Amino acid sequence: MFGIGAPELILIIVVALIFLGPEKLPETARTIGKTYRDFKRSLDELKGEFDTSINEVKKEAFKITEDDSIQQVKRDMASADKNFTDLLKGENSSPSPPEHPEVAGKKVPH
Repeated sequence: MFGIGAPELILIIVVALIFLGPEKLPETARTIGKTYRDFKRSLDELKGEFDTSINEVKKEAFKITEDDSIQQVKRDMASADKNFTDLLKGENSSPSPPEHPEVAGKKVPH
């Protein structure tokens, strides 16, 4: 608890008892406890809201990255399709390559 050991805690209680007296000490301790609890609750709520916001930003960033990746794949596929189509058109319109002499029935001199 706050890095306070038993001897320090006893000293704080004795000093509080001297200054506040036995009548006000329990009331003051309750007030301090309630204040601490309320502060901690508020801090936990703030931390929860912060974590929620961070998670939403991460999800949005992942979605954007995922959407960009999908769009890139679509562009790559369209480009590959166009290149393949152009390649096929180019092969059909160009003269056929010469046949290998052995395949054409001709013997190649050695």
